[in-house]
Amino acid sequence: MPSANKALIIAIIFFASFSGLAHADLDGEIYKSDEWRVSLESPKGWQLSEDSSYPSILLWMTHRRPDARMLFAAETLETHLDSQSYATVTAKKLEKLGFRVRAPQLHSATGAYWMDFDNGKSFLRQAVLVPADTNTGYSLTLSTNDNRTRGQLLRAFDLSLRSIRRKR
Repeated sequence: MPSANKALIIAIIFFASFSGLAHADLDGEIYKSDEWRVSLESPKGWQLSEDSSYPSILLWMTHRRPDARMLFAAETLETHLDSQSYATVTAKKLEKLGFRVRAPQLHSATGAYWMDFDNGKSFLRQAVLVPADTNTGYSLTLSTNDNRTRGQLLRAFDLSLRSIRRKR
């Protein structure tokens, strides 16, 4: 398994609660989960897979040339956190795993908080979002094998982040 994929899985699983495998629907480039009451649109050129082989991972997205992965995950939070607190807790856990983590930054268009992190072998960007009046945390994570590739794919990441919609 390439190091970026391994780091991505470790980062997601480390802080995700084991809330069971999710069922969802894919409709072209749009992912929908009634269980988690959320939808997300995939950027063009990304292959989607709803193979939820890991707890709380809702969707895998794969890109070729340059090689990258995105994961969309959800978890039920044990205590109420807002997006900023969730990002801070996540950043601390990633640091304990040996990642260099940039301080969480507000994504003003969505209310999510994002952070870049790496371990010298894997370069990731993760955004976390806790919609108001919920105890559900969503995370979108981009994983690449180098910093340059991560930079090239930030627009695709941003488009997916902006497309996240919480269903009522």
